[in-house]
Amino acid sequence: GNWAGVTVEKKEGAIKKNYYDGGEQLIAVDLPGAYSMSPFTTEESITSSYVKTENPDVIVNIQKGYVAAGSQVLYTPTFGANRVKLESHGIFNKVAEYNEKLVAISKNAVGDRAWVAGDIAPTGKFLYPLGDATFEDLVEIYTEQVTALEKAGVDLFVIETQMTLPEARAAVLAAKSVSR
Repeated sequence: GNWAGVTVEKKEGAIKKNYYDGGEQLIAVDLPGAYSMSPFTTEESITSSYVKTENPDVIVNIQKGYVAAGSQVLYTPTFGANRVKLESHGIFNKVAEYNEKLVAISKNAVGDRAWVAGDIAPTGKFLYPLGDATFEDLVEIYTEQVTALEKAGVDLFVIETQMTLPEARAAVLAAKSVSR
C-alpha cells in the first residue's frame, strides 16, 4: 500500500477455517505499519496518528478494499493496543476503550463478509533477569487486551511478532482463558 511518504510491503497468508476437519482455506492480507498502534518509523507514526485520531474512515476504506480484493480475514488495528504500549504513548486506563473502538471500526468495515481478527502484539517487556516483568505480569497484560477484544466480538486472535517464547506463551494462555 502507498500513502503520502509511506510505502509498505503487502503480505498474504492462508489459514484453514476448521483446521482439523480439513476446512475451507481463508486468505489474510496484511499491510505492516499502515494502522499499527506502535509505529516504528516517522512515516508510520504520522499515518497511524492521522488514521486513528483524525480520520478512522481511512481504516474502514482500507479494510473494505481488502474484502473487495478477496481477503476473508482482516486484522483489527490493535497491534500494540496493550497496556504497556498504550502507556508508553501517555495513554492510561484505556485498553478496553481503545480495543473496543478499533474492533468496532473493523466490524463496521467488513460486516459479515470477512472474519475480524484481534491483533495482539509484543509488550516489549522482558522477564527477570533481563527485565523487570514476571510471567504473571505478561499474562495479566494480555488478558486485559484479549478480554476487550473478545467483548468487542472478534472472530479469532492473531498473536504476532513475539520476540520471546515466554511472551508468546503468555499471550496464548490469555487468549485461551477468555476465548469462547
